[in-house]
Amino acid sequence: MSDAPLFFDAIRIFAVAPAQFGGFWLRMRPGPVYDAALTAITKSVPAKKHRKIHPGFGDDALYGSLDLAQTLADGKLIHQKGVLSRPGAVLHLVMAERAKPALAAKLGLAVDGDTDHTLIACDEGAEPEEALHPIVTRRLAFHFDLNEILPSRFDLPTLSYPAVEAARQHLKQVKMPVEQTKDLVTAALAMGITDPNIPIFATLVARISAAYTARDIPNEADILLAAKLIYAPRAIHFANEEPEQNPPPQSDPMPEDHKDDGASGKQSALEDKVLEATQAVLPKGLLACVLAQNKMRNAGSSDGSGAHQIGNRKGRPLAPKSGRPSSDKRIDLVATLRRAIPHQNTRPKINDTALAIWPDDLRFKRFEARSDRLVIFAVDASGSAAAARLAEAKGAVELLLSEAYVRRDHIALIAFRQTDAELLLPPTRSIVSAKKRLAALPGGGGTPLATGLKSSLDLALSAKRRGMTPALVLLSDGGANIGLDGIAGRPQAREDADHIAKLIRSAQIKAMVVDIGRRPDAHLKSLSTQLDGAYIQLPNAGAEDIAQLVELTNA
Repeated sequence: MSDAPLFFDAIRIFAVAPAQFGGFWLRMRPGPVYDAALTAITKSVPAKKHRKIHPGFGDDALYGSLDLAQTLADGKLIHQKGVLSRPGAVLHLVMAERAKPALAAKLGLAVDGDTDHTLIACDEGAEPEEALHPIVTRRLAFHFDLNEILPSRFDLPTLSYPAVEAARQHLKQVKMPVEQTKDLVTAALAMGITDPNIPIFATLVARISAAYTARDIPNEADILLAAKLIYAPRAIHFANEEPEQNPPPQSDPMPEDHKDDGASGKQSALEDKVLEATQAVLPKGLLACVLAQNKMRNAGSSDGSGAHQIGNRKGRPLAPKSGRPSSDKRIDLVATLRRAIPHQNTRPKINDTALAIWPDDLRFKRFEARSDRLVIFAVDASGSAAAARLAEAKGAVELLLSEAYVRRDHIALIAFRQTDAELLLPPTRSIVSAKKRLAALPGGGGTPLATGLKSSLDLALSAKRRGMTPALVLLSDGGANIGLDGIAGRPQAREDADHIAKLIRSAQIKAMVVDIGRRPDAHLKSLSTQLDGAYIQLPNAGAEDIAQLVELTNA
């Protein structure tokens, strides 16, 4: 959702019982709206301390560790508390989309625990796949996408603290009728929401909304507010099918005393309104975001960008690791001392040394960097349809390049025809350079598929040597008829193509085959198996189709 009044409603509700709601998941980039949203949330719970955390936080920072400086100064063990060991805090997680599953699990436990923690997860991801892990988001009641709100339209009213306290006191008297609870649960199922926590959040929102007006039972407006705040960001579909006008007779009718009052199979009026209210505030692109959140992100290139690289020189710091000293490792002095100091009383001193450090105490620095990704388009430029295929490839290249500013993607284009393969577009991120180089596109002649694959492999291996993560997209309609030696002949041409495909697979290069012929080509299907990649048959491939397939395959 991206509505400022609804956001303020969420803050009013949250302020009454922050620990029971878990917190907020905010998708937004730094700016005036970012600052205003954080300020409004933290001011709504003035009694709680505000603590900032980031995806690089280790167990020492979360749960506490040895206070090295004070220990050395006092000559005795002094421990310092971690962020999660101090109760009653508002945790502000920056760059939440980068949080690893391990950190997400620990934050989820903290929100669920009895330490009275609440979490504000600020997700700066540019794509639906770049998001906070679902193990945390399902524990946070309020989800908002504030990227599209203009600062001039994000003027939040001042929260009345006496009204919050009065609502908190009256909440104990507010009861939720069974019929209303049933309507909320049924509406959740109709929207594809199966998490049992979500109707609980919605029920609490309705009760608090009623408490603000000193009512003991929520009314329709309270229920609809709960649907907008809790259901709208999570709704996957809407099942509003009308019952059959003339249902077939049942062969075994139920006894009269087991029949209901005629409401079976029908939605109540309130449930219908809940569905309508939720659908009215459903944001654009929500389905893609929800489906992306349902995917468990692996440790590789889950967001479609380059692979993770672990080193000891540059990148995002990781937790130090034990090991044996070598020329390519850097000792983490602080972590080593923290490991060694607690054991000093039990270790013999050699030559009156003040500190005994054993090999098992050594800890080494580690960093994580994400490599750039290179998407190589290998396009069949042979035959009568070459111009159309190259035009679509050009459009796909320009679409992907237009988003390169938020990713680390490079694009390259290889066209193969007659007996050669030509690198039309060397690896680049520049849209201007791409348009200049793609202005004149050759076409016609034979199909040297193996030569095109070999040129793509050479370019991919060269990119890997430079630390990039290459991916190959082959666009062809099949019909390989030119071998690596430049001699025409289908059997040899296909054998050469299969051989190069196996080399691409052994080099662990991601690949996909887009069949743009009028009919599926059996050899291209076989080739996709040799590449260990996807095979997609698109007789009328468009630029947007190809660009989307590249993103899906590499996600």
